[in-house]
Amino acid sequence: MPMPERVALVERWRARNGADWSITLGAGGAPDDVDGIRGVVRRAKRAATTTDAPITSVDLEAWGTTDPAEQERVIAEAIAFVARNADFFGLSPADVSVLDVAAGRPKTRTYGSWVVILAGRIPMRGYEGFAAVTSHVDIAVYIGDDGKPRYFINLSRLHPRLVLDTSAALGPDDKRLMRFVIGRELFVVFDDPRRPNARVRELQRLSVGRVEDADVRAVRLTIHVSPGPRGAYVSYWLAYAIDVKREGHEFRFVVDADTGDLLDDAVVPVVPQSPLDDESP
Repeated sequence: MPMPERVALVERWRARNGADWSITLGAGGAPDDVDGIRGVVRRAKRAATTTDAPITSVDLEAWGTTDPAEQERVIAEAIAFVARNADFFGLSPADVSVLDVAAGRPKTRTYGSWVVILAGRIPMRGYEGFAAVTSHVDIAVYIGDDGKPRYFINLSRLHPRLVLDTSAALGPDDKRLMRFVIGRELFVVFDDPRRPNARVRELQRLSVGRVEDADVRAVRLTIHVSPGPRGAYVSYWLAYAIDVKREGHEFRFVVDADTGDLLDDAVVPVVPQSPLDDESP
C-alpha cells in the first residue's frame, strides 16, 4: 500500500471520527499503525479530554465491583464504534454482530476505565471449507472516562478477499504428490543430555528414517498461506497437506495441488530428551 494511500486512509478515519484521533505512519522500518497488505488500521489513539482521568496505575482490588449497567453501556459503545468503522478494521457491519464481546477493567487507567474485547472467527464466503483462510478477529477498545473510545489495538489476522480456483489438477491419490515426500529423510532434535547446565541450549539432530508409503496418514486439500519477508506480501496456493507419522513423530508437508512441488517442508519436532538416553553405552 503506497504511502499516499495510507495518508488518505488516515484522513478518511479522522473525517469520520474526529481530528483528535492520531494514527502513526512509519517510514524506513518505523512502526506503522496501518497494515500495508490488508489496508486496515491496527492502532489509533484519541487525545485526552478534560474529563479523562490522569495516567496512573490502578489497584484493581481497590477499584471495587463493576456496575452491570455501566458495563452494558461501554460494551454497546465499543460495538457501535467498531461497527461504524468496520471497513477500517477489514470487516463488514454484519461481521461485528456475530463477534464475542467481553468487558473488564484494564491494568492501568492510561486510556480509561474499561477495555472491551471483540473476538471471533469469520470464514471467508465461498471458502468455508478451508480453515486456513478463516479470519481471526481480535480487537481491544479502551473506553475513556468520558464514555467514548479513547484507544484501540487491532490484532486481527485477516485475509483479503480471494478469487482462487479450488479444482486441483492432481487428485489426492495421484502419486505425483508424493515425489518430494516418499523417501525423504526425517529428523527430530533433542537437548544434548551431556551438557545439562549449558547456558546456551544445544540441540542434537537424530534421524528417524525415510518416509515410506505406510507412514502417510492423510492427504487433505487446503489453501496454503505464506507471508513474505517482513510482511512485504502474502502468497496463497491451492495445496495438499500431507500428514506423515514416523517412529511416533508427526510431520506435515505441503505440496502444490497442481504440480506436486514442495511448498512447505515439515517442521522438525523437538523432543524433551534423546531416544538414545535409555540405551546402555
